[in-house]
This record gives sequence, structure tokens and C-alpha cells, in this order.
Amino acid sequence: MLKEYTPERIVNAADLAIRHTEFFPDLKEILHYCRLRYDELGLKQPLAAYYEACNVTEFSPDYCWSHPAVYLAAKATGWMVLRTEEQRIAYPLFKRNYEQLCQRLLDGESLDAPIALALEHKRSSIQEVVEKQSNKQLQAAMQAQGINPKGGRATFLALRSKLKKSSD
Repeated sequence: MLKEYTPERIVNAADLAIRHTEFFPDLKEILHYCRLRYDELGLKQPLAAYYEACNVTEFSPDYCWSHPAVYLAAKATGWMVLRTEEQRIAYPLFKRNYEQLCQRLLDGESLDAPIALALEHKRSSIQEVVEKQSNKQLQAAMQAQGINPKGGRATFLALRSKLKKSSD
């Protein structure tokens, strides 16, 4: 549990826990104080940093960023991802990069090292599952009515001519 933190961070967290708890702190409280606190570093919360990255007018490190970590996280996420993808897709990517950079700052490391890329986890959303099921039902209904679901324009025109003849 504590091995992911530097010894300096653990000592500082223990000191904070002793000062802020009524009794001698347990491991859970020390872990709480070890965790990243953005206000310590003068950083924005991840969501606010994400909005800053999405709304910039210039993709330059010389732009007036609230902190270089915001720029680096946005760059690692990808400008096109931030501009074109929905928040539910882009924000988790940005947040991971931003938190990794903030943790480096807390550990006293340089921000210059490249960010390790996360593996994509492909999951079907509920909407995708519903759409697939709906398409299967639609294709089954079309076949039951004698329509080839993959027939395309020719099938459409043949069906339309049949309907015209039957209505005349």
C-alpha cells in the first residue's frame, strides 16, 4: 500500500495525520494524507483542468496555461481527442494523464519524461448492445416479410413497384 509513495511523502503524510487526528493515526489515515492533493501544488482539479484543455485557443506551451501539467496532459491525450470526442470518452484519458503528471510533481520528479500510455479497454456500452439487438430484430422482421435486409437499392425499388401495383 505505502510502497507506491516516496519515503518523504509518507513522513509528511504521517506528520499531517498526527496533527489533524484526535488519536494516533492508523494506516488508513496515513494513506489518506499520502494521496494527491491538488491544492498543495497550486493545480486545478482534474475536471477543471480538462475544461481548460478543451477550451484553449492555442495548442502551444507558450499559451497562458494554469500549470504546465495541464498542457502536458492535454498533449498526451491528443488535441483531436479533446476537440472531437465526447467527455465520457476523452475525460478519463485526460484525467489519467493529468493525475500521473501531478503524482510526479508530488514525488519531486520531472515532468519531461513521457507518459506511459494506457491500454484501451474496449467495452460495449448499453446503447451499443441495444442497437445490435434492435438491428437483429429488424432484420428478422424484414426477412419474415420477404425483404432481403442486405438487398439494397434494387430490393427497395422492387418492393416499391409491388406496392404501387397493389395500390392501383
